[in-house]
Amino acid sequence: MIIDLDRFQISLSKRAIFTLPDAAGVGIECRSGSVWVTLDDDPRDIVLAAGERFTGGEHRRALVSALEPACIAVSDSTS
Repeated sequence: MIIDLDRFQISLSKRAIFTLPDAAGVGIECRSGSVWVTLDDDPRDIVLAAGERFTGGEHRRALVSALEPACIAVSDSTS
């Protein structure tokens, strides 16, 4: 069996939080539901609905909070 750690999906229940220690070059795609992405020391509010994607540009921790039950795909944008 081969497991691809460069890309995976995770289901989040409402209000669940997924932490990425370093979001640089990491793509976050909302597959269903909606999520709020916040980055350390970044004033932006990034809200993703199903079908939308965000890619981190700097070495910062990212928190992905489910605004409702959601599924996200996380991938290394360099692979």
